[in-house]
Amino acid sequence: MATGEAEWCGCLNGTEGTWILLSLQSVNVNQDSTTQESSNDIRKRVEKARMRQYNRYQQEVSNAKVLFETIVETSPLTTAQKKTLTQISSKQNWSNRVQIKIIRLARTISDLAGDERIADQAIWEAMTLRCWGQNKQMTIAREK
Repeated sequence: MATGEAEWCGCLNGTEGTWILLSLQSVNVNQDSTTQESSNDIRKRVEKARMRQYNRYQQEVSNAKVLFETIVETSPLTTAQKKTLTQISSKQNWSNRVQIKIIRLARTISDLAGDERIADQAIWEAMTLRCWGQNKQMTIAREK
């Protein structure tokens, strides 16, 4: 781990007395600009992700628009991923609709990373973005 970076490891109380172990590592946002991805590289990665989606669904449709059943059929979650999503969703009181959005987002994150399957990291990132979005909305509502 580089100087100035910290790692956090902790537990969240899950449902029915289970514990979820989280290990988070901070990200240095002040990276040297030579290591950051250029706009052109990002565009190419997005184009590759779109092509991956078009090939997977055999039509020009993105993860956001394809039927959820098609996503489940072509990119099934592992048992561990389902269990994790169910536990966190129960704790956060997320509806089925929210869980579907998380799975769609995780599929897109995995496509951008070049993964054929939905990665565990993508599920965590999608759930984290959901929590961050909820907190941001609450902050904005309080400011009004």
